[in-house]
Amino acid sequence: MSLVNKALVGKLTWRFLTDPDAIWVKLLKAKYLKQDDFWSHSKPALASSNWKGITSMRTMIKDGYCWSVGDGKNICIWDDPWIPDLPGFRVTRPQVINNRPIFWVCNLFIPNAKAWDTVLIRTLFDPAAAHAILKIPIPQSVVPDKIIWTKTTNEIFTTKSLYRSLADLHGSTSMIQSYSSTTFPWSLLTSLIMFLMVFMLSSSEESSAQATVPDQSVLS
Repeated sequence: MSLVNKALVGKLTWRFLTDPDAIWVKLLKAKYLKQDDFWSHSKPALASSNWKGITSMRTMIKDGYCWSVGDGKNICIWDDPWIPDLPGFRVTRPQVINNRPIFWVCNLFIPNAKAWDTVLIRTLFDPAAAHAILKIPIPQSVVPDKIIWTKTTNEIFTTKSLYRSLADLHGSTSMIQSYSSTTFPWSLLTSLIMFLMVFMLSSSEESSAQATVPDQSVLS
């Protein structure tokens, strides 16, 4: 698979992670993931080419996939990537946690305040992790948590930025120059390909689901 194709498939993986209400995403989750974690899921040998493609790009997407702290209610401290200054954006679960429930990022806030509980954080985490957490700004208004892409300055995923990461990994300077120029129609190409990929994926997975999963209530 060429790097351009991989970047386009990576866009589909990103959509799968960030557009959970899309019909095709619900179909794939019901068929393959069920209760599994996407990042650690082992794809079945007979998985569709769609699912194989999406899961094949997990490593590259994971390298730039990170949560941005808002109200802290949707980010799991121990399982989700949310600390930009740490490797993998994750922290290690401490061996001992106080009786206080510590699961969501909002549990690290001072109760009824938009501020980090500095004492709690320095008690739970090593100095490097505590410092990295305390550097993260907490919005003073009501803002939901959101997923960001760390490889662009505006934190928005682009196929072009993923392509550059792939080309860097393969040490292909000439390919970076060819496809990273301002004249290459990344936006148009991505829009057209994504429309076709999502349309075909939705159609094929929906047909498969109707044949193998009679009870569609799991998708509602």
